[in-house]
Amino acid sequence: MKEFIQVGTILYHKYLSKVKVEDINNDLIKVNAGTKGILEFPLRDFGKVIFIDKKHQNMKFDRTEDYLDFCRNEYKLKKEPQIFNSKLQEEKYIESNRFNKHIYNTMVDLCNFEDIKNNNINLEIIKGKIKMETKSANGNEAAEQISIFEPDKSKLIVDNKKEQEKIKEIIERRKIKHLIHFTRIENLSSILENGLMPISILFDKEICYIGNDRNRLDEMLDCISCSVTFPNYKLFFAFRLKEPSAKWVVIAISKDILFSTNNTAYFCSTNAAALIPKIRKEIYTKAERLEDMFCDNYTAKNGKIIQRRSLQIDDNYTTDPQAEILISGIIDYKYIDYIYFNNQDDVDYYRKTYDTYLLSKFNYKIDQKYFQPRKDYEFWKKEL
Repeated sequence: MKEFIQVGTILYHKYLSKVKVEDINNDLIKVNAGTKGILEFPLRDFGKVIFIDKKHQNMKFDRTEDYLDFCRNEYKLKKEPQIFNSKLQEEKYIESNRFNKHIYNTMVDLCNFEDIKNNNINLEIIKGKIKMETKSANGNEAAEQISIFEPDKSKLIVDNKKEQEKIKEIIERRKIKHLIHFTRIENLSSILENGLMPISILFDKEICYIGNDRNRLDEMLDCISCSVTFPNYKLFFAFRLKEPSAKWVVIAISKDILFSTNNTAYFCSTNAAALIPKIRKEIYTKAERLEDMFCDNYTAKNGKIIQRRSLQIDDNYTTDPQAEILISGIIDYKYIDYIYFNNQDDVDYYRKTYDTYLLSKFNYKIDQKYFQPRKDYEFWKKEL
């Protein structure tokens, strides 16, 4: 790592642009992010959201070491030009060292789910972009390969409608009314005014906020984490234990957000960090993934099989209390159905310190239930 980074080095953050290294230790790097001050990032962020070269910002590597190897090879190519005995040898070398996306992955990335839902798929543009990314070593376009992966626009839209119908059926059958999101009380005024914003947009708009999960191992910085019906009490408790003087609110979001054309929902049967970095995230938009969140048999980390019926929970509770739905983009404040406070003191504190007018436009009440463990808490504590 030190061969590329030292105090004073300029790095490139995916969402913060240029940052300057202030300090490095075994696990963390401190950077000066200008108006955002001194920030800390784990070293594992290299190759994911922090890069040595600006040209690397659109790349993504599974491991930091993979990224460093890539940088070493790139540096070596720049410093040590290759000498070839023939044109064929040169072409083979170029082909073996190219850094290309697989055509299919490119198609999925370019033809995203927001476009499908909005009936906004321009196949000519997509094919053009794929051709640019799939040029062979001698500059010819791989037209035959492209045609194999060309999507049927009508089929994509029909398939998405079918998925939406399946998701709606699950929501109605399980009587799911709300998704749940907890946040620090300091963030509430911004949420009531602007909606719930993911980290990437908060950074982009330079909106001050107090975050909870600094590491975000799921790497979905463009998404907001929500639970179904009840908060992820294990995580909520851990955050509150870490800062016992902090005040919190719990926000109930209408189930209708799952059908918004401006957002995409990713259904995770357990903590998203355990799933999404390992498998393409598009898989988690399917109705079957939503159904998995309420599975009859759940395999715990220790290998033990947990039967849902033994938990004696309501149909609209996820089997794993840490299951979550990630919602991409901004959750408009029109989807906020309720704001729950822990006690009257917190309500009074918010009114006095932050705002009264905005709060009066929303439904809010005191409900300590959302600040307590789930009723199957003892079972999970014992089993896990």
